[in-house]
Order: sequence, then structure tokens, then C-alpha cells
Amino acid sequence: MIKYSVTYATITDESASNGDFAETGFEIEDKEISVDDIVHLIVTGFTDPSSWPLRAGGLSGVWLSNEFEQDIYSGEQTQQSLHIDASEAELEIIFKRAELI
Repeated sequence: MIKYSVTYATITDESASNGDFAETGFEIEDKEISVDDIVHLIVTGFTDPSSWPLRAGGLSGVWLSNEFEQDIYSGEQTQQSLHIDASEAELEIIFKRAELI
């Protein structure tokens, strides 16, 4: 089992005009998950890596984000990011199975 966290960042019109997020934090923190389940999370929504191209040997510290979603009533935009706490070898397996490398 490996561990993962999901963070979020919310932008409002006001925070955007100040060049900042309105709110950030953790939705999930240090939860254990299987390799199969983390691969499923990646392929079903967390497809935007923090750096590109992904290369074996340089995967530590990379996180994956989804697209910003906008609340139709408030106009707030929120993005989630997936952070995987795993060894370089485990990350290589995960990203290969998710077809990111």
C-alpha cells in the first residue's frame, strides 16, 4: 500500500484580482491506497502532471491535477491535485500503468 493526499485550490473573482487563491487545503490527507486504485484515480480525472514530460528517474515530487470546475451559482473555480507518497520505482509503475510515461 502507498499513501496519497488530495488538495484543493479555489479561486473567486476577488481572489483572482489579487493574484491569489480564495481557499486551499486538504480534502484527503495521507490515506493508504492500492496501486490499482491510485491508477484508477489518475485515469478517471487526475491527468494533468505538474511537470511535463514525465520521465523515469524524475518522478518524485510530481503531482497530478484535474481541470478547474466552476460553480454555476457562485462562479468559484476549484481544482483538485493528487499527491502520491511512493518510492521512485513505485511511481514509475503507477505512471506507466496510467499511460503517462
